[in-house]
Amino acid sequence: MVRPNQEAIDTFISITGAPEAVAISMLEEHAGDLNTAVNAYFSEGDRFYFDFSMTYIGAGIICSHLVNLSLLLGAVHSWGVMWPLIGGLKGEWFPATLPALQLYQKAASRMVTRFSFLLL
Repeated sequence: MVRPNQEAIDTFISITGAPEAVAISMLEEHAGDLNTAVNAYFSEGDRFYFDFSMTYIGAGIICSHLVNLSLLLGAVHSWGVMWPLIGGLKGEWFPATLPALQLYQKAASRMVTRFSFLLL
């Protein structure tokens, strides 16, 4: 296989935070299509991704159990309720031509929050 271009690799890494080897592998697997590779990376088996880094462990120790539970419930609500709902309304609430890649960048959390308030 041909190695994907460096710009696609760098973009994949900046979006996902994955190592370069994973970026190359995913881009090769999806014929260099950045959008498809990022979607496949984030939806591998539609499961949670656990990162036991010291930053997260330290934040968990410092924060109270109520804050930790709130974060967990918010993540489950976003992943299990909001994203499927938003995906079902593609073309009604946002343009159907909008690439999914934009839903994983900085604006994604703001979009989920806005949709949550709309549903209240």
